[in-house]
Amino acid sequence: MIRLGFSKVSLYPNTGIVWENRGYIEFNGNTLIGNASALSVGKRGKLVFGNNFWATCSLKIACHKYIEFNNNVLVGWDCLFADSDFHTLQTKNGSTKGIGEIHIGDNNWFAMQSVCLKNAKTPSYCVCSAQTLINKDFSQLQEKIMLSGNPAKIVKMDIYHDWINDKIHDNALSSN
Repeated sequence: MIRLGFSKVSLYPNTGIVWENRGYIEFNGNTLIGNASALSVGKRGKLVFGNNFWATCSLKIACHKYIEFNNNVLVGWDCLFADSDFHTLQTKNGSTKGIGEIHIGDNNWFAMQSVCLKNAKTPSYCVCSAQTLINKDFSQLQEKIMLSGNPAKIVKMDIYHDWINDKIHDNALSSN
């Protein structure tokens, strides 16, 4: 049901997994986390994985409050999920909070080098293109959207990742 540290991507040597759990981690089904990954859960943190969570390699999670991945979430290379800034900033009215929850919807795909920070929320069937920064709530928007950019914005609608038919077609690779 749970597999930590496997080689699926030849560009990342099998350096294992960093597992630092001082809080609570919940697995609600099949979970695969590839090599060169690190999970850190603080003493007040709760990290929840839904069924069919798959991170290929070099996933980084820093959970000090609450991070939840719903079902059928695919995470590409070098992605980061952090619900804390690890610091606060001073303002004329006091200081910033520095921490917030992350909620990832069902059937999400995060392409390589995507980053989710505190207060990030995604709807179901959301695709985050490579190097996307998600730092706000998109969960009230329609399903089947593509987010892209820094910070993220909607760039396509009525698009989603199909786990069953996830193949690159040979004709797309051939040059004409």
